Amino acid sequence: MKLAVIAFSRAGAALCRVLCKKLNQFPDICEGYVPARYGEGSDEQTGILCLRESVAEWTGRMFAEKEGLIFIGACGIAVRSIAPYLRDKFSDPAVVVMDDAGRHVISLLSGHIGKANELTRRIADMMGAEPVITTASDVHGIRAIDEWAAELGLTISDRDLARKTAAAVLDGQKVGFFEDSVCQGYCQFAAARTGGRERPDGCEDVIRGDLAVGVSPRRSLSLRGEVLHLIPRCLMIGVGCKKGVPEEVILSQLQEMLKRYHLDQRAVACLASIDRKSGEKGLIAAARTWGVPFVTFSASVLNQIPGEFSESGFVREVTGVGNVCERAACAAARLRTYKTGNLEELPEGWEKQKVRLVVSKYANDGVTAAVAVPVYQEQRDDT
Repeated sequence: MKLAVIAFSRAGAALCRVLCKKLNQFPDICEGYVPARYGEGSDEQTGILCLRESVAEWTGRMFAEKEGLIFIGACGIAVRSIAPYLRDKFSDPAVVVMDDAGRHVISLLSGHIGKANELTRRIADMMGAEPVITTASDVHGIRAIDEWAAELGLTISDRDLARKTAAAVLDGQKVGFFEDSVCQGYCQFAAARTGGRERPDGCEDVIRGDLAVGVSPRRSLSLRGEVLHLIPRCLMIGVGCKKGVPEEVILSQLQEMLKRYHLDQRAVACLASIDRKSGEKGLIAAARTWGVPFVTFSASVLNQIPGEFSESGFVREVTGVGNVCERAACAAARLRTYKTGNLEELPEGWEKQKVRLVVSKYANDGVTAAVAVPVYQEQRDDT
């Protein structure tokens, strides 16, 4: 996490130095800020800087730059400082408060999605302090639905319904749970990768009553009652294009394809193509705009991907592959590729991973595209 710590007293400044040193030993990137009068030995090399602006100005700047803010001092100072910048728990950074005696660490804001609760426990453990967590789900030993979704990489489509679902679970109501056949087994796969749970607390594998949680890459779920739609990043889009096709045309055609097949853009995990397109500016920009990796494969790799594809002799003559988009989509899905780069050889064990081609070749305006998903559980229509 990108973190910033601020202290207001001499004792707090001393704690700030210790805490920043400990936090920077982890994958975190942490900066510490102390008043100039307590800034002895402060410099950029140690990660401790003298505060050169008001606390209000510092807080506003940090809200835009950091994922977590740690105040060493009174809760009141933190509350008054962050108040003008609060938006919602889905976008606010984590805010944690520690008293300047180092006795208590309090999770103040964005406990679940912002990971303030997790950060609080880590800091308390580092500093030998008592963690103070007040979120209702944690107090009652229940994993909040939004925290569970964030851990498994699921996007929440309706924030109000997420709050209603969380409240229902806290009240002891049974909430239904299901996964779409397109991504069946995704939660088990993601939980194994993150060390989390396969199902949200309080949810059953059947739909009962009028409230349920549904995991699906589709644009919407047409079911009776209220369904909290959680969107997994599981769609691998294979794409080809004529040289020089601009980003806006590529994105327009990809959006049209997803709309036609009722798939949600937020479920896209990566864009994939052949290595001869690794420098194609439109594709690179499209992936950057959507915030997903752009991965390319050599013709040799693509030709080894098994399946029934709509082959073209002309395309094979030009690229060495009879179909770029379908093969690239299936290659990305088979390898579960989530990183930008080029792959010239297949890794060991690749053939064990199965895939499903959910959208065959779509072509329009100089762009070709296809969509594949990893098969997380055995299905009859695997390719």
